[in-house]
Amino acid sequence: MSVTVHPNPTAIFTAPAVCQGTATIFTDQSTIIGAGNNITTWSWTYGDGTPNGNIQNPTHIYAAAGTYVVTLTVTTNNGCTGTIQQNVTVHPNPIVDFTFNVPCLGQPTIFTDISTVGNGNNINTWSWNFGDGNNSNIQNPQHNYINPGNYNVTLTVTTNNGCSSTITHPIVVNPTANAVFIYTTVCQDTATQFTDQSAVGNGNTIVAWAWDFNADGITDNVNKNPTYVFPTPGSFPIMLTVTTNNGCQGQIVIQVTVHPNPTALFAQTNVCLGTGMSFTDQSTITNGNTITSWTWDFDNNGSIDANTQNPTYNYGAVGTYTVVLTVTSNNGCRRTVKSTSNSSSKSNCFVYKHNRVFW
Repeated sequence: MSVTVHPNPTAIFTAPAVCQGTATIFTDQSTIIGAGNNITTWSWTYGDGTPNGNIQNPTHIYAAAGTYVVTLTVTTNNGCTGTIQQNVTVHPNPIVDFTFNVPCLGQPTIFTDISTVGNGNNINTWSWNFGDGNNSNIQNPQHNYINPGNYNVTLTVTTNNGCSSTITHPIVVNPTANAVFIYTTVCQDTATQFTDQSAVGNGNTIVAWAWDFNADGITDNVNKNPTYVFPTPGSFPIMLTVTTNNGCQGQIVIQVTVHPNPTALFAQTNVCLGTGMSFTDQSTITNGNTITSWTWDFDNNGSIDANTQNPTYNYGAVGTYTVVLTVTSNNGCRRTVKSTSNSSSKSNCFVYKHNRVFW
């Protein structure tokens, strides 16, 4: 009697390392020697507790990253078997995320990568898409948007093993306010009215105002439309800073000229009743300005009696009169002076008393 001893197969397979969530491809490379022998069945144990596979070249998706012991048993047509155990690696995917500041137009948006990865892996590449056609590949970039609005920012990170993850966050770039103001004629010692005309778009509102009237870096007024009295003439940089409901600021500086006030003064001759009294304007003004108008009220009744510089006036009765002169400069600054005269009952002649200046 003859006995035949059949050869055992040699079980061999390959399975490259993959990233979590990617199918591991198992390639059978088992062999058998001898004519008429061949491998007819395959049994795979994936090492993660899932059911065995029984096809020659299966794929398998592992639920978690790690190292798995995979067993392949092959059987020939003669019932002979061969087995091999081999480690298969599944690399973890990074957990991708980032933070960012709430940006205002004109200010850089700062992006901070907070992605992580475990199992001794590390992240070595970053790919940013800022949603406006611009990109970056540094870990923590800054980006200036040229228009306000909504943008979708996408970050993709990749590990040293080629595993990647992607996340997208929407961001809002808030508009800054366009700071604008106007003001009335600015005269020394006179309240100047400042009127805010600032604006902001995209449904935002201006909620705060800060005025600096004397360039000392200190806020002098927080009202929307304040008044301010400049005690001296000169040129002053007026700064307005406005803040929106989203904390975005706009700022403007306008050089404002404070014009000097004229000094109102006049002299008069002493005359008798029935003779015209001559009034001589002696008003002055500094800094190259000029006085351009005069209004005279010779009896303080609120009516303008003359508007020439050096008028003459005839009083119709003996008495005491208050003369009011108001002078106005070429820049609209004005001052008023009053003087009182009376007539003597004996001579019916006017006597000049004194000047009183009214501010």
